[in-house]
Amino acid sequence: MKQATILVIEDNLTLFRLIKTVLTTSSEQSRYQYQIVYAPDGISGIEQVWLASPDIILLDIELPELDGYEVLQWLRSLEITVPVIVMTANKEKSARHRAFEAGCNAYITKPFHPSYLRSCLQELLTSESGAGENNGATWGIAKSRHPLLKHTNDSSHRKKLPVSLSGWLKHMDEATSLATHRKEWRNQ
Repeated sequence: MKQATILVIEDNLTLFRLIKTVLTTSSEQSRYQYQIVYAPDGISGIEQVWLASPDIILLDIELPELDGYEVLQWLRSLEITVPVIVMTANKEKSARHRAFEAGCNAYITKPFHPSYLRSCLQELLTSESGAGENNGATWGIAKSRHPLLKHTNDSSHRKKLPVSLSGWLKHMDEATSLATHRKEWRNQ
């Protein structure tokens, strides 16, 4: 059985626990054993991407600090191509479109069936990109044949992590500053 690290960026602790239970409970169809990493907001989610080097990210959109769209934009602006599954209650086409424009690989609306989540994860992890073989320094670009997942024409299979730790920390300072300014603006 292969190992895969899943980063769950979700502010609802109850939903996180449910996802963790679903993914760590043995399934006969699963080819993976999942290590689950948790982040309760956008800022800590970005930090965990560096610390945990996930094979795939489950990302809520409605998050404190930085929302899911902003997290996606930060990751893609740094050329981090780890596959991202957006999980949201928003069923509007405009939200789905915005998530794919920001760089997600799959979009799941809440509530979702556990088997559907498992199949999306397995599809992205077993795609032609080699995702799921994370060595801590590179991440694959998901290229899926699943009809509900985003296809990509990018032929590069692996990309090096594009920033050093000091570069990453600079981006984290900028993200934290943005979140602080957003919070101040909301309180005015």
